Amino acid sequence: KSGSIFGAVIIAVATATALLVSNLNHTDAHTWVTKDAADSTQKDSALDPTSTLPITPQSTPSSTASPTAVFRVTTKGCLPDRFDNEQMDLTVDPSVNFSRLYPGQFLCSRPYSAKADSDKIPQRYRFGITEDTGNLVWLDTVTNETIVVMDNPNPSATLEGVYLTLTIDATIKYHYNNTLVEQIPTSNLKHPMQSAPTRCLSNHDCPYFHMHSDGVMVLNYIAADGTGWEERNFLKAYEI
Repeated sequence: KSGSIFGAVIIAVATATALLVSNLNHTDAHTWVTKDAADSTQKDSALDPTSTLPITPQSTPSSTASPTAVFRVTTKGCLPDRFDNEQMDLTVDPSVNFSRLYPGQFLCSRPYSAKADSDKIPQRYRFGITEDTGNLVWLDTVTNETIVVMDNPNPSATLEGVYLTLTIDATIKYHYNNTLVEQIPTSNLKHPMQSAPTRCLSNHDCPYFHMHSDGVMVLNYIAADGTGWEERNFLKAYEI
């Protein structure tokens, strides 16, 4: 009888171990996403490695979609942590989709954990056009570290009518009164980018920017050579 109990215990332990290994494998199942491991230890938390969502090119969205969704020129401060390309259909999820950044609007980081850790300050890291200079910047609101990504190309003009977009080939474009005045194309990608926008998350098309909670902003895109998902630190992607 004791032998039967011992055998049952062994089986129970083996089963629990198998479940633990399974859970660990599931947690790490999308490690393939991070092709640029030196950039950040984080992955995009919105990725579901078990999803059957096909990675297929998207058609150009209808022109009836609002160019700014719910994020209008009057909305200042922090917006969500992902910035869509200019062809994204913003009606997919108006609560998170936006493809223009106006002066005073910022792509902001957020903690990945609900726990209010002291080193995970909400919206600490930001990316956008400042209202005082019109420069495109990445900034740390705690240390005041600032990286100027692009100087205001027209500093003598008013900032009214200025906005930023990301094209489907991941070119950063600075507009003034609907006229392109400056742009920064990618110059350091490990793999060529797929030419058509791709639904890579349930509510975002690649390419798009994602501001990680550790301040690393990455360019997410699908490679044209069959490599799959690529995640590249934007400082490296644009050689800033």
